[in-house]
Amino acid sequence: MIKKTLKYLGIILLSVIVLLAIYIAFNFTYLKRIVTSNGTEQVRSVEWYEPKVEMKAATQPKEINNIPNNSSAMTEQYAEAIQYAEDVNSSAFLIWQGGELILDKYWAPYNKENYTQTHSIHKSLLSMLVGIAIDEGKITSIDDPASKYIDDWIEQPLGQISVKNLLTMTSGLGEKEPASFFLFSQFMRLLNDPDISAVARSLPQKVEPGSEFEYINTNPQLLVDVLESATGKSYETYLQNKIWSKMAANSGYLWMDRKEGTPHGYCCLMAQPEDLLRIGLLVLNKGKINGEQVVPKSWIEDAIAPSEMNPNYGYLMWRGTPYVKQRKYSASGPFTALHSEPYIADDVIFFDGFGGQRVYIIPSRDLIIVRVGETRMDFDDSIIPNRVISSLDAKKVKEEASQHHKFTLGMIDTTIKADHTDTLDIQVTYPANSQGEFPLIVFSHGNFLTANAYHQLIDTWVKKGYVVAAPTHLDAGGFEAGSQARKEHGSDWLTASRVLDMQVTANQISTILEDTENFKGQVLTNKYIAAGHSYGALAAQILGGASLQVQGDSSRNIPNSLKDDRVVGVVAFSPPGVMENRLTAKAWTTMDTPQLVITGTKDVLPPFWPNYEMHKVSYENALAGENYLLVLNEVDHYFGNLIGRLDHVVNPQKQALQNASDISLHFMQTYMNNNNTIVTPFSDLQLDDFSEVVQFEHR
Repeated sequence: MIKKTLKYLGIILLSVIVLLAIYIAFNFTYLKRIVTSNGTEQVRSVEWYEPKVEMKAATQPKEINNIPNNSSAMTEQYAEAIQYAEDVNSSAFLIWQGGELILDKYWAPYNKENYTQTHSIHKSLLSMLVGIAIDEGKITSIDDPASKYIDDWIEQPLGQISVKNLLTMTSGLGEKEPASFFLFSQFMRLLNDPDISAVARSLPQKVEPGSEFEYINTNPQLLVDVLESATGKSYETYLQNKIWSKMAANSGYLWMDRKEGTPHGYCCLMAQPEDLLRIGLLVLNKGKINGEQVVPKSWIEDAIAPSEMNPNYGYLMWRGTPYVKQRKYSASGPFTALHSEPYIADDVIFFDGFGGQRVYIIPSRDLIIVRVGETRMDFDDSIIPNRVISSLDAKKVKEEASQHHKFTLGMIDTTIKADHTDTLDIQVTYPANSQGEFPLIVFSHGNFLTANAYHQLIDTWVKKGYVVAAPTHLDAGGFEAGSQARKEHGSDWLTASRVLDMQVTANQISTILEDTENFKGQVLTNKYIAAGHSYGALAAQILGGASLQVQGDSSRNIPNSLKDDRVVGVVAFSPPGVMENRLTAKAWTTMDTPQLVITGTKDVLPPFWPNYEMHKVSYENALAGENYLLVLNEVDHYFGNLIGRLDHVVNPQKQALQNASDISLHFMQTYMNNNNTIVTPFSDLQLDDFSEVVQFEHR
């Protein structure tokens, strides 16, 4: 009896062993990956990820001005951020700001040539690739049902899942139980299975598409299938051709589920830190690389905008606002990310890789930060960007304070010839006897005036390091001379000639200054600020894209558009509002250049503008996005007797003019320093510091 029992037990044991051997044989890759995984160090053990496919680098990648200043002074300036990066066992920490890599820190044994498995940073790159496919017409619309491109997918009784649902993590797909690391959970299968496409397509619907935010890796993995079907190319080939080979300085690698299989689209891009920085630059530069629009600008803008079900999420990209202390990845999942304090800047965008792999983009500071290293579940998202921004802002305040006393004033009056007029008088005020590059402001005076009436304003700008060039227009020299000019040339030509005066001044400024004995620097001419007062403000706005509404009172052939693409910002003091038979609100609807409109509650000039609200028309009708309005308390058209009408027997409004010049400098410095990026120049503006401000808004 015992022998018989043992015999049966032996048969059962042998059967179990055979079945187990068969199971292991069929699931060898899956089980091997689980058993050999290296935990928190997996992110830096890139040799583990096999098989991999290589994406070739650009033949002539854009330089990142790789001149990091890791001096003791620079290390001290960013000491708090560096210390935190070190505390969480980082391998690399990079800060890029204002066109330069100002710090790159590596911790032994890692260096700039080491690769990191970037986890979900890959998702944000995938988003940009979807944008390209839509722009090329490969994907017809973001609202297309994803099933149009995915064969052999699940039934969708709760509603069709769109491409947009996949991008915004609102597909409604999900397991009945929360995501876990259980051996055969969907999470683990999608990571380790040798057919991850089949795994992704097997996840059932849980709720109606678009009804809730649920961060799951299945969504971007399905987008890989969408892209391959829509483009007719493998994902890795399309990514290499459209982005990587245009951008990267080094090869990148994708982890495949098997040889000739499918890449992981939600994770497992392996790249060097500087190439992660370059991906951030794609967003900062609105999709441009070396002047080429690689990713559509509109796609970048949409991708970083808040999505309907989660204002902290766009198209596979995270947003720092609104503030939440514990950022949940989904309502049902166990994972959260700590933000111990609100971000200092309100425009933080970031690529979030599991356990603290991060690329932060802060357009208002022209700033990108990269941190990669050990996987840390206690990583605090707000510390590094806030400490870096605090250091940058402190440095900027110190530099601006010292600049106030650094520059003494020089001034020349000159006359040049121009195609549109016989001669043009120009007054240039500049920082004297100072080396360096100086940004340019071209200023247009009000009717019947000259630049001499504006030095309370102009000199403030020059003391901060600007060159201010002010042409003298046809209607200058007092009421009688101005009226005669209007009668002789017509209102249309007087307005157009103002704009042409400003363009010619910008064209000739280098020549004007090159023989000026005490001008030791260089003036920047590839971009400039257009500024003006009253009708001069209108001329500046026309340079920024407002239309010149020709009424036909001039015999000259005047183009309707005189926009100058070199103008990066417009500062408009008391711009004219609607004027019967002369100017309608439509004039500003074409204006797309960032502008700051400045007026006051007593800024009236009967019979032209009986109410100061009329000066707001250009702000209210210009294209929304980067328009700013500043209203000052009890301020009139001339700040008392400080600008324009120096002969007024009224009290000077000195504090108000100081507020206006300080805020205008804040605006100008932002737009002169950025490179066609998305910016928010007043994110750190403290209105309490400006006693005369009664209204400040943005649209």
